Amino acid sequence: GMPISALLQKTRVEEACKLLINTDYTVGHIVELCGFSDTKNFYTTFKKHIGMTPKQYKLNNTPSSRKKESEQ
Repeated sequence: GMPISALLQKTRVEEACKLLINTDYTVGHIVELCGFSDTKNFYTTFKKHIGMTPKQYKLNNTPSSRKKESEQ
């Protein structure tokens, strides 16, 4: 199986994804809520798992961005 630390990291990133899409929380607040040690660690971990920065992820996955795409 997966080491506990890797599973915990994956779970934290998944929760951060939900918060990025469904709330207007700042990245700093999401870092705290998801239990990351600091913002730098969060960005590194997030990009490793998701393949883009939190800001890029939010822009690509919020309802307003999907709406804009469908209007084109």
